[in-house]
Amino acid sequence: MKKIIIPALLALALTACANTWHGAKEDAGYHAERAESGIEHGLDKAAEAVKRGGNAVGRSITNAGERLQNATE
Repeated sequence: MKKIIIPALLALALTACANTWHGAKEDAGYHAERAESGIEHGLDKAAEAVKRGGNAVGRSITNAGERLQNATE
């Protein structure tokens, strides 16, 4: 009887470990994809903010130049 129970328990334990390992790999893959997506989103938002800031600076410089021209006329 022990010859049947010990291998059966060993097989059950190894199957449980394999399932845990498979689940851990799936979770890691999912979280890696989510992190990549979040980083891309953050970079897109940063690029938009830099563009808006650059446009604001450009408008300010244009306004300052126009005021200087008007002041010297």
